[in-house]
Amino acid sequence: MSSVKIECRPYKNKELRTMYGMNENPKAWKKLLDRHKDAIGERKGQFYDVHQVKTIFQKCGVPGVFLSDELEKSDSATITTT
Repeated sequence: MSSVKIECRPYKNKELRTMYGMNENPKAWKKLLDRHKDAIGERKGQFYDVHQVKTIFQKCGVPGVFLSDELEKSDSATITTT
């Protein structure tokens, strides 16, 4: 098991899509989120709030690709991956 630090902060849809490596297929990303729509809830404006981001990480798994600045943040939440 390894630990990766990911800041749990509000993210835009495109940022999350990038983290999950689904930029090339936004329809697949929408389908993935639609499966968990009840748990995630509606996005407010352009951002998913912190609670929605945590739910996305729980339902869809921890993303395999991180934004370049995510591994450098000091206020990050530690998420354990296998």
